[in-house]
Amino acid sequence: MITLLRTLPTIFSALKAGLKDVRAEGLPAGDSAAIAVNRTDRDMPLRWVVVGSILIIVMMWILLTFHPIQGAETRWYHNLFAGMFVTVFGFLFVTVAARISGLLGNSSNPISGMSIATLMATCAIFFVAGWTAPNYQVLALMIGGVVCIAAAIAGATSQDLKTGYLVGATPFWQQMAC
Repeated sequence: MITLLRTLPTIFSALKAGLKDVRAEGLPAGDSAAIAVNRTDRDMPLRWVVVGSILIIVMMWILLTFHPIQGAETRWYHNLFAGMFVTVFGFLFVTVAARISGLLGNSSNPISGMSIATLMATCAIFFVAGWTAPNYQVLALMIGGVVCIAAAIAGATSQDLKTGYLVGATPFWQQMAC
């Protein structure tokens, strides 16, 4: 949690830069405000990240609604909340995992801590909402599992981007490969 709090300024500055890039994408090609970006500073557009996040929510909803885990049948809106929890917790905890992996190496990736934090937060929200039946336990584990996988991938991607930076690779193409 301390690392998450320390990472918040980085998250906000990255979001601010991403929104600035989105506005720059909408400018006409001949506009003087359009700025040429160096190849090594070119990242995946923020719009793609937003579309990907929406796609994750939809895919989680489809999976949980049309192929429920036996004994864990939930209503459609519970499944929608699960997809949103995965996106929100994934955004927060993947940032922490990627930062720690980038600074200390992938062997220091705090996957277990991020998974436990996700489960604790999810279960606290479920408890407050009154979702205490066994089917919600399975739903919480599903959310924790997806965020755990995302944190693991974030650590590896962070190491890839760090190595790419050292050799002068284009981050956009590295992100496309991941």
